[in-house]
Amino acid sequence: MKKSILIATMALGIGGAETHIVELTRKLRSFGYRVTVVSNGGIYEKELSECGAKHVKIPLHTKNPASLLKSYNRLKKVIIRENVDIVHAHARIPAFLCNFVCKKYNVPFVTTVHYEFRTSFLFKTFTRWGSYTLSVSRDVNEYLIDNYNYDEHRAGLTVNGINSDLFHPMPKNESIINEFGLSPEDNVITTICRIDKGSSKTAFMLCDIAKSLNEEIENLRIILVGDGNQYDRLRDKAAAVNRSVGRQLITTTGARRDIS
Repeated sequence: MKKSILIATMALGIGGAETHIVELTRKLRSFGYRVTVVSNGGIYEKELSECGAKHVKIPLHTKNPASLLKSYNRLKKVIIRENVDIVHAHARIPAFLCNFVCKKYNVPFVTTVHYEFRTSFLFKTFTRWGSYTLSVSRDVNEYLIDNYNYDEHRAGLTVNGINSDLFHPMPKNESIINEFGLSPEDNVITTICRIDKGSSKTAFMLCDIAKSLNEEIENLRIILVGDGNQYDRLRDKAAAVNRSVGRQLITTTGARRDIS
């Protein structure tokens, strides 16, 4: 029988780490592994179910002491019930709790780092990396080694892979074209990112240079895809640019699941 893998993350909303977990789960399932994902849930639960993975809702998104205790107890039950062979955590809170559960039951524990964690004394104290850690980029890997004194021999690289079954050349989607009022003559620049502080610089930079680009490129349209705690600020900035040029130059879409 193939091994049982537990993947732990905070939640399954729209984001790079979340899609990474979905694609990782799909590939593991295609190899016949049994996969259980634990998180506070979100829109990607359906994709996990469709590929034959289990999802167990556990409040791994909060540092509330009562929730931490509840999550710890539920993690123990899931690891025992699913006879888990290895645990793979993808965020600080899940990793913190999984570390203790895995030590209790002697289960191998690894992590993936998707961004640069804060390095204050308190955050370092509550950070657990596991026996092996994967980083999604070389700069994150170097940050981990330099700021957390992590053993470079136990630090590896992975990638946010692209599912070629979804992302491949395809005919233009008429519903998308109609939704955004595009025409065959339009030259479209699109960026897709989480609209949070620290991860949305590209979207804001496009707004900053939109008017000069508009003077250089005929029939220009700019589409900014994503949501986050900076979305309202981005939307207002885009609206101001549109007013200044007198047309819908920039469109902000908010969260989308039809990225491909």
